[in-house]
Amino acid sequence: MTDEPEKPSPERPFSDYKIHLFDGDQFEMGITKQLLAALDIKKLKSTGDKDEASGNLSRNRPDIVIVGLSEKNNDALDLIRQVRVEEKLEQRDVPILLLMSEPTKEAILAARDAGATEIAGRPISADALGKRLRTMISKPRDFVKASAYTGPDRRRKDLPENYGQDRRS
Repeated sequence: MTDEPEKPSPERPFSDYKIHLFDGDQFEMGITKQLLAALDIKKLKSTGDKDEASGNLSRNRPDIVIVGLSEKNNDALDLIRQVRVEEKLEQRDVPILLLMSEPTKEAILAARDAGATEIAGRPISADALGKRLRTMISKPRDFVKASAYTGPDRRRKDLPENYGQDRRS
């Protein structure tokens, strides 16, 4: 038996997923924990400390990471960047959902460039959170490792099958 985590799959119930939650805003973290409980997520680790979150990620190998970004938690993007560039971390490609209190265009671009897999605005309902998590599981994005960026492919276009070298006008 290996220590490899089971691969995310749309058929797998939420109760089987190991989720790590990092949010420096205790109030927002409490709300997110209630939403995750409503989704029947039982394997949850949460912290408001970036260093503790980083240590948890390398020790416990979660299936999904949820990070909260707000005025009270400006370590969120630093944690995402750290996860993506830390070569010692076996799970650099772990899906990361960023929950934002103020999803401005600049904040969304910064989160995308830091390596967030998905971004959602707050407030969010349990249903919307569940749909976002299912999307991350059922449609995983390619992972890019380049000199200037490491993280999920930032392109979101669904290209037609005939796109590319052999496409016809």
